[in-house]
Amino acid sequence: MKRGPCASVFLCEISFVFRLLCFSLAVYFPYRTRVYLQLEKVASYLIKLILVICISLHLGMLTARADMRPVIVTTKDTKYSASFVETRFSFLEKVQQHWSLCVILPNTQDQYWLSVKEGLTSRAVELHMNVQIYSASGYGEGGAEQQRDIFEHRCIQENIDLILIAAIDETKLYDLIDKAKQQKIIVVDFLNGFNAEPIDAKISLDFSIMGRVAATFLKQELEKAPEDEVCLYWFPGPKTPEWSVQGNLGFQEVLRDYPLKTFKTLFGLPFIRGQSRLILDHVETGNCTPYIAGTAPTALAALQLKKQGFLPEKTQILAYYFDPRLLRSLKKGDLLAIVSDFPYEQARLSIDYSALLLQREAPFFQIAIKPKILTNMNLN
Repeated sequence: MKRGPCASVFLCEISFVFRLLCFSLAVYFPYRTRVYLQLEKVASYLIKLILVICISLHLGMLTARADMRPVIVTTKDTKYSASFVETRFSFLEKVQQHWSLCVILPNTQDQYWLSVKEGLTSRAVELHMNVQIYSASGYGEGGAEQQRDIFEHRCIQENIDLILIAAIDETKLYDLIDKAKQQKIIVVDFLNGFNAEPIDAKISLDFSIMGRVAATFLKQELEKAPEDEVCLYWFPGPKTPEWSVQGNLGFQEVLRDYPLKTFKTLFGLPFIRGQSRLILDHVETGNCTPYIAGTAPTALAALQLKKQGFLPEKTQILAYYFDPRLLRSLKKGDLLAIVSDFPYEQARLSIDYSALLLQREAPFFQIAIKPKILTNMNLN
């Protein structure tokens, strides 16, 4: 990173020297004015080109520096630690060797996992690590079987050092994790949550925290307008994955004894079409103010239905994880809030922490970036 400014200045100095040389030629060989004019044009073009390069380098360095700032993380020292501890994580400047990672995602059909994929790829390039990214077709039995097939035939058999698995159904993978361990391959829970026993580390947030953060924010909002009768509809995601199970537990824990006219929990696959059907089938629009909280596709579906007139204007919507498509609605005030677990940044961190695990330098069993409530008041 330190070479960037020097390189830019050096290029600009070359341009200046070249132009000075052209002027000297004109002084000593005045009869070659035409040649000088041509050289002058070339020099002017080079100056403009180099200025563009200088600006691009500078902007690139600013972005890199932003991505490399230390982040606040929640950690557990061991798999048996009772509570999380907050600390700061600093990104690596280099790694010991070109480690090979295999990453298995549930899908790349929504923006959350696309952000993850982008973060993985960008950081792997910066650290000169080899990362193979595979994806199932989505949540459900078919997706779980696809992840199993990828784990066995792509990751284990391709001389991989470490596997990052965002599991759809962890029970389908226990025997393969044992097989990977026999081959000295490190297996890490990645983002989705996983039983702690069979794996080596967790680069994932306990999603009960996400559920609690969402419910605590909602509770505070509801207390601002106690005279309103509220119907709360909670869409935690599919029934099987650990992230939605834990997210639901955290959410229910906060609001268990809160007086609400209606409180329904509705499980379903996190796709906009399916969530739209759930909303239309279950959300009452009569004698109460509907509050819809749930997955990012739930929020996107609710915003769409509200715009089309299927939900009343007073409907309040919250997403309990991040999707960049929601930002515009958040800025406009159409969305109450997003609980962000920063998927792009989490993915970048996972590359660094995988290297630390492989280098036997990892200080924690579990690590994840601390989540944050985003509203139109604190959105940068």
